[in-house]
Amino acid sequence: MLCSICHHEMHSFCDAKTAICYYQCSHCDFLCKSAEHHQDLNTQKSRYTLHQNDENNAGYQAYFQRFLDFVLPLVGNPKNALDFGCGASTLLAKMLKENGIPCDYYDPLFHPQNTIENKKYQLIVSTEVFEHLHQPKEVFDYLLQRLEKGGYLALQTQFHPNDIQAFFSWYYHQDPTHIVFFTNLQVALSIKLMEIIGQITKNYYGSLAKQDKKILLTETCNLGLRNLNFFIRQFSEYRDLLEKEIHDKIEKKNIVSKIEIETVSKRIIFNFAEMICIVFIKKISSNIASKNLFEDIENLALNNEAMKLIHMVTKLDFSNGLNGENINSLYKSFSNEKNIIPQELLKHFVVEHMYKFDIDYKKKQEICAKLSIGTSKQKNILINKAKD
Repeated sequence: MLCSICHHEMHSFCDAKTAICYYQCSHCDFLCKSAEHHQDLNTQKSRYTLHQNDENNAGYQAYFQRFLDFVLPLVGNPKNALDFGCGASTLLAKMLKENGIPCDYYDPLFHPQNTIENKKYQLIVSTEVFEHLHQPKEVFDYLLQRLEKGGYLALQTQFHPNDIQAFFSWYYHQDPTHIVFFTNLQVALSIKLMEIIGQITKNYYGSLAKQDKKILLTETCNLGLRNLNFFIRQFSEYRDLLEKEIHDKIEKKNIVSKIEIETVSKRIIFNFAEMICIVFIKKISSNIASKNLFEDIENLALNNEAMKLIHMVTKLDFSNGLNGENINSLYKSFSNEKNIIPQELLKHFVVEHMYKFDIDYKKKQEICAKLSIGTSKQKNILINKAKD
């Protein structure tokens, strides 16, 4: 059997509990249920009518708000939109309209009368739809045809764990209307693309026009930031579960105080989120770090907190990049925004720079004092330098 996405060979496996067979592509990891477990439209509609999707429900509204919080900052100001596969509810279309974006809606079961054949859109959204589709690639191609040039297609589904035993215990495939499942292979591909674009920009900076450099640098950074956003979203979705798991583990260590347990749990979660951010910010900055591009990067960073940090981290890649005045100014701007994560990230990269390069002791002390880097971190800097 060939994969309907990339046309490579698929292998099969069966769930002994349900007797359902699945096929997985050996190339792109696309996964689907065998055809005899695909339900007809009437059976699917009966299942969907059981969903409690009350538009006045705060949880349902929050679900779509999280989606919009992720999508809207990336798509600019589209003049129109389409919610494809909206189901019985039109809540997402209404929320887009409240954000100043007129939105059509279409669903083959609940709103088939709403024709979209001759229309083009600057934004198409489709949430929790593609796992239901018998022919996802054909639908994907069709939606691309409905997009205006330069438009955005925003899809939401859950990625399968890409491990057979984990897949069997994964709740998502247990819905009988969920028949196809995707993996986050595109994350790895977009990271590779980020590396390629970054290298082109660094290697050919002299022959590239200023506007071309801006476009390439912007896309390099946006690819990295979109991937970071994806991981933070996944992390946030399971935060309560993670906190509970950590809470239970700490309790077994005989830490009696509930306040202490909660504090330790939250600190572990924060440190893990910070680690994810560090990995992606370093990945982005390493792909664009070039003295020849400092001015171009700085021009991108004027009104963007993430880009200001990336700009600083690219400078810290070089031995003379530790400018105390600029670092203190950036730290204060983060403090004014009352966002602790960029402050902590900046501290991390400053400390890392001090590990890597021979920095005057007095200068280190001054910068650490201004950034509220405690004595324990300062001692770690000195200890690690002594080991070099």
